[in-house]
Amino acid sequence: MSVIKMICEHYIFDEEDNLLVEEKETGEKLLGNKELLTYRYIIEDDELDRRFIELEEWLKEEKIVTIEFITQNTMKYFKKILHMEESIADKENRDTVENFQKNIKYQWWHEKYQEPWRNNDLTDKIIEKIVKENGFVRNHSDVEELEFGR
Repeated sequence: MSVIKMICEHYIFDEEDNLLVEEKETGEKLLGNKELLTYRYIIEDDELDRRFIELEEWLKEEKIVTIEFITQNTMKYFKKILHMEESIADKENRDTVENFQKNIKYQWWHEKYQEPWRNNDLTDKIIEKIVKENGFVRNHSDVEELEFGR
């Protein structure tokens, strides 16, 4: 999500789309947003869900695994993985992908990917797919892809 859109949705307008008057409060909320400060952009929950669905559909279409359900931690690790971008392929980041796999309950898996919650070949496939698909980011020509501070 663009920083401008995020600021408007979360810090400038309230739930009823009324303009917030307290500029100091708005600035403090913005400056206290750890995700924005750390990564210079935010992945909103609806965008995170959309990207996860793309990964889930790919796993199913390729007959690798079928996901039965996920936990809150699954999405936390998925977001962390997406923020890693290309560095997800670095050896020191592999444990985050493995934690992501461990926080999924699998319904079905392919013979090649037995015990998908701890399968190294599946970890490699997930990393490869996320890097290849650029974290499932949709390319837009509008302001939506602006990043904070870059």
